[in-house]
Amino acid sequence: METHEPRITALETKVDNIGDQLTAGFELILARLDSIDNRIADLKGDAKGSLGAVEIAVNDGFKKVIEELKKINHVTRYEDQVNNTKGLPN
Repeated sequence: METHEPRITALETKVDNIGDQLTAGFELILARLDSIDNRIADLKGDAKGSLGAVEIAVNDGFKKVIEELKKINHVTRYEDQVNNTKGLPN
């Protein structure tokens, strides 16, 4: 058994080294996945912010269109009223 002891110790050392390398590799993979996850979260946040800005711009645009339509409607009603009262005495 004494002749095999150095070989067994060498194998144990190799197995420990392989285990350390695997652990380091998995830690590196985990760090990269965390980095990717953080980037995805950042992109989602940017996308939501951009969509929010688009939504605000669209809402403002619709508000302006509605205001213009109200003005047109007001002028049209005024003209209709004036046109309908032309034949009436002042």
